[in-house]
Amino acid sequence: MSDNELADALSHFERRRAEKEAFELLAWVKPTGRMISHLAAQDLKGYKDWICRAAEENRRGFFVELGMLLEGKRLKPDPWTKLDEDIAFILCYDPKIKSTDAVRLLRQLGHPSISSLAFKQKKYNWKRAAIKARKKLESKGVQFYAKHSFLDSDNLDDPDDETIKFA
Repeated sequence: MSDNELADALSHFERRRAEKEAFELLAWVKPTGRMISHLAAQDLKGYKDWICRAAEENRRGFFVELGMLLEGKRLKPDPWTKLDEDIAFILCYDPKIKSTDAVRLLRQLGHPSISSLAFKQKKYNWKRAAIKARKKLESKGVQFYAKHSFLDSDNLDDPDDETIKFA
């Protein structure tokens, strides 16, 4: 395998990781019942605590949405705007991106109306909201085994960290 092929393969996996983390970030920042039911439909056993909690709280909408997803009537929930999805992807792909570079990328993706100051503020607000949501879930017993590149970007350079890093 040549160096270019290896770089392409790593880039592919980086994009896939960022897409997954962007979904998680949006779920923490802008949670909706539709999002939780979508995650539960993909992994019923993994989300049994969420399903039981929805039953205890008598959340009928959750079960209606879950049933539609399981039957295949609704393939993808749309709880977020395209701008939110693109910002989340950029933040997860490159957590330390400069706001001017991020705005340039967003303009290339067809979002001309955001300023670098607005992007910087959104990044700050999302990080605070996501960390708060994650801590709330952790206090209720939910465990997160993987690091999140955007939320844990300050700790990624920890010398005691045993995760594998690619150069």
